Amino acid sequence: MAKTMRAVIICGSPDCEPDFITKVVQKDDFVICADKGFEHALRANVGVDLLVGDFDSYKGELPEGITTERLEVRKDDSDSAHCACIAAERGFDEVVLLCALGGRGDHAFSNYCVLKYLSENGVSASIQTEAESVFYLKRGEHNFKNQSGKTFSVFPFGCETAVVTYSGKVDYPANGLRLNSTVSQGLSNIFKSDNVSIIVEEGGCLLFVETIL
Repeated sequence: MAKTMRAVIICGSPDCEPDFITKVVQKDDFVICADKGFEHALRANVGVDLLVGDFDSYKGELPEGITTERLEVRKDDSDSAHCACIAAERGFDEVVLLCALGGRGDHAFSNYCVLKYLSENGVSASIQTEAESVFYLKRGEHNFKNQSGKTFSVFPFGCETAVVTYSGKVDYPANGLRLNSTVSQGLSNIFKSDNVSIIVEEGGCLLFVETIL
């Protein structure tokens, strides 16, 4: 079996602890920094493979010896989205976004959109923070192991409604449950076994899980 190729995108949210970055980033990861994310990487003493951004938020000197892709300030996507496009184009199997939540709400929402983009382009993607992990679940079956006792929430995303079924023990079972984007029905469920599948039968969903790490 071929080894999984993983990229880590370090975004620019102010809510990011260096120790958490160090904990997540693995030796063989390809690390991409989105603009001010480079400051977080420096503080965490993490090696960086690629810098991407318009550099309107990172105010330091750009280093020599690190490949840098400078973007136009006036553009129709975020620096993080551009990083995700690069990761998908380079064929990474998995992408983890760090420092992607906790700052501006619109930036956080745009990073949820990045998850959807990556998922729909065949890349396993997540946003990870010290408090939670976030995934986009496209139509199909998604398996979760060793999560017993953890809280999770499922909400429609990019659609008005989504239909879900939970296979395995959870606190609030669902079998063909239609979730509506105007109702918070998918909030605060709990995994009750170490093998649970979330089956998305229609639409797509955001899944929030109490920290997996």
